[in-house]
Amino acid sequence: MFSVPQSPAGTASAAVPATVVAGRVIGFALVTTVAAQVVVPIGSVPVTLQTLAVALTGLLLRPREAAAAMVLYVGAGWLGAPVFAAGRAGFAMATAGYLLGFPMAAALISRIGHGRHAGPGRQVGALTLGMGVVFGLGVGWLAVLAGSLQEAVMVGLLPFVWI
Repeated sequence: MFSVPQSPAGTASAAVPATVVAGRVIGFALVTTVAAQVVVPIGSVPVTLQTLAVALTGLLLRPREAAAAMVLYVGAGWLGAPVFAAGRAGFAMATAGYLLGFPMAAALISRIGHGRHAGPGRQVGALTLGMGVVFGLGVGWLAVLAGSLQEAVMVGLLPFVWI
């Protein structure tokens, strides 16, 4: 699916300048911001391209960079920057669980699906586990708010599963 630039010896480059790392982190936080603006309103949890951005962040960055990019994105939104779906900001109660899952999912996807040994099967597995983290935390949070796991699954998971 995706590959990591390799050094001539076939191993991933080890020393990356701090400015490059900062650029990657900020860049993928911005990519996620743009992806969040593509909104299909279906209920209390909107369909956006945020999770696609989380997945790409995990596949293309190293684990710490991926987590840092998502922490920057979520932190900026919770501190008031209009980066979430439809330009929203702040601690949105219904979507907080999903947002909390973004850094963990990006790091997990990166840890499993990034690098020279990560073939397509491994990347698909990494993406599946990462999205499981996002939706697990999101639906769990909604279940606490709604007082019902069944309602949370109906509102916070099933609209996103198109298989």
